[in-house]
Amino acid sequence: MVKTVAPYVASRGRSVLLTVVRESIETERLMLLRPTLADLDDFFAIDGDPLTHLHNPAGPDTTIETSERRLRSYMDDWTTFGIGYWIVRLKPDSDIIGIAGLRSVELLDREVLNLYYRFKPVAWGNGFATEVARAALDVACKDFPGLPVVARTRPTNEPAMAVARKIGLERRLELEGEYVVFTSQW
Repeated sequence: MVKTVAPYVASRGRSVLLTVVRESIETERLMLLRPTLADLDDFFAIDGDPLTHLHNPAGPDTTIETSERRLRSYMDDWTTFGIGYWIVRLKPDSDIIGIAGLRSVELLDREVLNLYYRFKPVAWGNGFATEVARAALDVACKDFPGLPVVARTRPTNEPAMAVARKIGLERRLELEGEYVVFTSQW
């Protein structure tokens, strides 16, 4: 079972809540930005596209209202936990091409940072997921050193598994069930 929990970093053996960190990051080709309601139309275009949900049994969002609730929950993560998923914009034109980043969740009674990446099909095959995943892993290592980064995906989602391997996450068979699980540490 996965549920949202507050992130922490070890501080002399105790947990401390963090303020918002890294709400905007630039990589070589991308801008990773904290989401806002102004992103809703593009967010729905991504989360409402059946192609972006080929490996998601829940399927795409069928209404913009559903996407708005999901977007608001991602926005709330930033306020509550100090970390969350970013809106991914392509430089230099700033077109939104994806949603990606880290979300504080609990996996098997342990706090972890869930690594997530979902892109418009037109952006597939360009290495954007790997670029964002590397940036997210860097944030996790610097700002949340006590938390494992976890990538969970369906066994049929070869591209997602390839990204996890490329950034150095290791497959953890003992953590698997419905999902294939890769982690930075455990």
